Amino acid sequence: MAHQDQQFQLLVVCIFLNRTKGDRAIPVARRFLDQYPTPEELLTISNATIKVFFEYLGLSGRTAWLIELAKEWLKNPPQAGRL
Repeated sequence: MAHQDQQFQLLVVCIFLNRTKGDRAIPVARRFLDQYPTPEELLTISNATIKVFFEYLGLSGRTAWLIELAKEWLKNPPQAGRL
């Protein structure tokens, strides 16, 4: 797996964990990342598909946030020394 994919996955897990207990969020984040491990794959699915993962945690508003993150990640990937 590419280093940038690992970085993206870490960020996705942080989104799932934000304001959610790990015992609930981590299993859902793992299932999500098993199916959609890269920003490219995430952008191939519908908002409704993504929303299902967040609804289980009561966080359905994060769907749009995650989609925008994936788009921006692909447009402007992180680089060492650049904020």
